[in-house]
Amino acid sequence: MNTKNLYQINRKDKNRAGGKAASLGDMISADFLVPPGFVILTPSFNRYKRSKQIDSKTSEEILERFDALKLKKAAVRSSALVEDSAQASWAGIFESYLDVKKSKVLAAVEDCWRAVSSEKVKAYAKQQGIKIKNIHMAVVVQEMIDADMAGVCFTVNPISKQKNEMIIEACAGSGDKLVNGEVTPNCYVVDKKTSKVIDVQTKSKINITDEQLRQLSDDCLKIEKHFGYPCDIEWCIKDDKTFILQARPITTL
Repeated sequence: MNTKNLYQINRKDKNRAGGKAASLGDMISADFLVPPGFVILTPSFNRYKRSKQIDSKTSEEILERFDALKLKKAAVRSSALVEDSAQASWAGIFESYLDVKKSKVLAAVEDCWRAVSSEKVKAYAKQQGIKIKNIHMAVVVQEMIDADMAGVCFTVNPISKQKNEMIIEACAGSGDKLVNGEVTPNCYVVDKKTSKVIDVQTKSKINITDEQLRQLSDDCLKIEKHFGYPCDIEWCIKDDKTFILQARPITTL
């Protein structure tokens, strides 16, 4: 089997599913709201490196799972084995593709694999003391959420290092522009004991309510407790539902 549904894996599967997929599967098992999806495991990438094209069996599995999940559009994202570790997040180094239709999903998967040889990956790998040939890439394909707002949450304040504070950053629409540094988000400092906002920096108009902030902070605290370490969490809200898109260790602490 070259692919697995995210609910079939957990953090023990990191060596085949990569850091992103493993943590997503783990959160699904813990009943956090994660968009449904599947992961193309690393053996398919290893075959791609030899032939420079996706093999027919993997292609069939991808399209079958796309149909089985009744996806209209997907987010196709890298899940490298080196990614989302306590030592290095690799945030923004590998590639992600949003709003991918079924007719384009195979090409997007290959683009994720091909990006392992990009100049920015080579530069960051050199900085980390890792050889490109030792990078193994799984790929996550998930339901694309047409978000009303999105952002990130740091369950420990990464600036002040205060463990009793979390930082929530939020912007309108999907969070890719925020992650890529293209927009300046609203920033909320939250007291972790009371879930109350104790400081706000408003940069844009978004309609995030006090209740949504409270629910989001509660979810992120539960994720921190689940994994047992401070987390950098990507989230989005659609129709008052909060979806968790990623969780990884905060490396800047």
